[in-house]
Amino acid sequence: MPKIVDHARRRDEIALVACRVVAAHGFDRASMVRIAREAGYTTGMLAHYFEALPIDAHRHIECAFWITFWGQVTADKRLKRINAWVHREYLRLFERCLDVSWQEWQQWPAATREQLLRSLVTFINGLTASAVANPGDWPAQKQIAQLRLQIELLYAWALSAAGTARAAGA
Repeated sequence: MPKIVDHARRRDEIALVACRVVAAHGFDRASMVRIAREAGYTTGMLAHYFEALPIDAHRHIECAFWITFWGQVTADKRLKRINAWVHREYLRLFERCLDVSWQEWQQWPAATREQLLRSLVTFINGLTASAVANPGDWPAQKQIAQLRLQIELLYAWALSAAGTARAAGA
């Protein structure tokens, strides 16, 4: 029988650990790896609990924090490094998800996979910023529908790009 998990409680637990890590080590040394280690989870688990889209009030606050954080990144080298690391973690997380979801994933050229991942992250960042800035225009259902559409478009593009690459190599 699968274990029943109280996701709200786990999210609060991870947030509390993150606060403790920041208090003990400072913001610039409070990495996702350190937070995950102290919480007893993987960085992928942290990313799962702190999703990218502001689809409810709790996630809206988290995303508003990230939007504010992004505004500081260009002026602070430490924050730039943190942001780059988080970005790479998201790429790894999405890559794992797509690898499991799309059987063709591993057959596609590495350049196609990388471009798709970067396009997906860029889209999510833009949608997140739009939804935080104009929440009335972006209810959860519309965000999810737009993300699904983008994923479908990227999938179709990747199939076409991979087919074109195979034809050119043949």
